[in-house]
Amino acid sequence: MVRANDIGGPLIPTGWVALSLGTAVPLIFGLWATWQLRGGQCTTDVFYRFAPMLIVCGVPSEAETIAGWILTVVSVSSHVLATLASLWMIVRLVRAPRGSGRRTPAVALIVTTLAVIMAVATVLSAQPDQIWGTNSWIFLSALASAGVLLAAAVIVPIILSTQRRIR
Repeated sequence: MVRANDIGGPLIPTGWVALSLGTAVPLIFGLWATWQLRGGQCTTDVFYRFAPMLIVCGVPSEAETIAGWILTVVSVSSHVLATLASLWMIVRLVRAPRGSGRRTPAVALIVTTLAVIMAVATVLSAQPDQIWGTNSWIFLSALASAGVLLAAAVIVPIILSTQRRIR
């Protein structure tokens, strides 16, 4: 919950929503792709790409291509928005006087954003396509991001409630 004296202000929920959306879209897409590829729905001519974010049997239609580009833009721009919000909160934290407001919600989002970036970078540096198949990095990086967000969903409320009890 964001309070009026939080350093990050409305950027805190914006950052959390952007991180969640940027993780959910490729995770759902990756699950759908895994289901289609492993279930045998597509046997030949599989079109599986990140840009546009598509998995179809045969040549994609114009509507499928447009939908794929929308998913790609939403996925990438959500992560960019969360990163920009975190960077802006870092600037605000550095400039704010010591006792000017609550810093923990902003710091929690900054740390979670950095952890998501590091998780995705780790998956990409491992080059999972060589082991798991074409474009498996989409699902695996989204799964790593979801793991970080789930951990943050458990840890951040504990930290915030502990701080409230101390004050």
